[in-house]
Amino acid sequence: MYAFNFSEMNVGLDMKAMKAQASAMNLNSLEAYILKIDDLEFVATQRNRILTKKHGRLPAYSLWDAASIQNETRVEKITWFIEHLPYLDYFSEISNKFVGSSSETA
Repeated sequence: MYAFNFSEMNVGLDMKAMKAQASAMNLNSLEAYILKIDDLEFVATQRNRILTKKHGRLPAYSLWDAASIQNETRVEKITWFIEHLPYLDYFSEISNKFVGSSSETA
C-alpha cells in the first residue's frame, strides 16, 4: 500500500502540511481532494465515481452520501483517497475543474 506519514499532524490537520506531505510523496492528483476534504457532498460524489471506475456499476445501497462520511476524521477521509490512488488520476482533471468552479463561487 501507500505510506503516508500522519505522525506530525493532529486531528485539526493543517491544509498546508497536508499539501506539503502530498507534494513530497508526488501525489499531486491528491491535492484537489485534500482542498475539498471538508465538503462532504464532494467527497461522497468522488468516492462514488472512483468506485464506479474501479468496479463498474454499483448498486444504490452501496453508494456513499454525506451522512455516511460526516463522522469520519480528515485523516480517515484522506486515507480513503490514498488507498484508491491508482484511480485518482482518471478523475483528477474532472476534479480540478470542479474544485476551480466551486472555489470561484465560494
